[in-house]
Amino acid sequence: MKKIILIFLSCFTAIFLSGCWDYMEIQRRGYVLGLGIDTSEQKDIQKNKIEAMQTEESVPKYIYTMQVPIIAKATIKPGVQGGSGGNGSKKVWNLRVAGNSFFEANREYSTRIDYPPFYEHLKVIVINEGVARGGIYAPLDFIFRDPEMRRRTKVFVTPGEAYNILDITPNIEDYPSMYLRSLPNNARKNSRILHKTDIGSISEAFHSGKDFMLPKVEANKTEIKDAGAAVFKKDKMVGWIDEIQTNYAKWVSNTVLGGTLTVESPDDPKSQVSLEIKSLKTDVKPVVNGEQITFDISTKGIFHIAEINHPHDKRAEEQDFIREVERIAEKKAEKQMREVIEYVQGEYGADVFFFHKAMQRYAPDTWDKVEKDWDNIFPKVKTNIKVNIKIEQVGLIK
Repeated sequence: MKKIILIFLSCFTAIFLSGCWDYMEIQRRGYVLGLGIDTSEQKDIQKNKIEAMQTEESVPKYIYTMQVPIIAKATIKPGVQGGSGGNGSKKVWNLRVAGNSFFEANREYSTRIDYPPFYEHLKVIVINEGVARGGIYAPLDFIFRDPEMRRRTKVFVTPGEAYNILDITPNIEDYPSMYLRSLPNNARKNSRILHKTDIGSISEAFHSGKDFMLPKVEANKTEIKDAGAAVFKKDKMVGWIDEIQTNYAKWVSNTVLGGTLTVESPDDPKSQVSLEIKSLKTDVKPVVNGEQITFDISTKGIFHIAEINHPHDKRAEEQDFIREVERIAEKKAEKQMREVIEYVQGEYGADVFFFHKAMQRYAPDTWDKVEKDWDNIFPKVKTNIKVNIKIEQVGLIK
């Protein structure tokens, strides 16, 4: 009897374990690794009848670029346009479509590619500055809604065409999207790189009506540079900050993972001392005095001396020299942090430093009163900045 039951159970379970109901060969999926969004003002797209689509309403607003990896050489067909890997063989297929919405353009891809587009492995979205200044919520709406999209997808802004970012030929990577996706990982080495810039964090900012930043990227034929940031007020880009300003904006907002700080040498103003950030923490607390709001910003950091570029400095190991370097570094950091706050306040009025969160946490009653008028209050608030730097290691110099 037991043998009969075991045989029955084996046959019964085999029915449900025989395979996946939506099984598809990997070569038959159109894995989308990257998505670029440009304005429809490019003249060349209008000349290409394949890339231009007929729209049911109005004229095309955007040009979407979908990057699909070519999994096997057998799938390469004559006339396929796309980037190529370092060995010269074609690795990606960049399809462009002009349309009013991504959903519309996505379905139009089906007229040109015989694989269904698959977005669960989407790594990056690159947005052109023109699109960003007009507002990015509309072109990203479908991405926020579709359950196939991953909230960890990284988003970047470029002053040039998004297509050009995806069309590079990386020297040491097969796919431009994978190369770009990995660059924010270097934020532990360089704090000029923004790293918290995925779809999930942008969605949260949109729904809470808060300001934010996205990383700036530029490219040539073989490489991409990820440094600097685009400043957004609500969903519209209002301007850029350069890579040094981005560095100290991260100091203010307590998002530094690592990086460097270079200061003048106490012994020779023409020489520099390079410090490596080992840890950095910033606390921001509001001080409410009647109707006046100020912010106390306290930053504490532990650094190592990485390099002194004037040789034979006999004082490099002396405590007096180290204390002098610490004081110089503190003054420089305080100055740079104050300057980037005042620049963003004056030029853009965008609270990308999360001062509103400090208000919500430490002064909730006051925040309830000023929340609706915060856009007018933030550009006028004053800050008191105090930086404390401690150098713990000077390196092996003997």
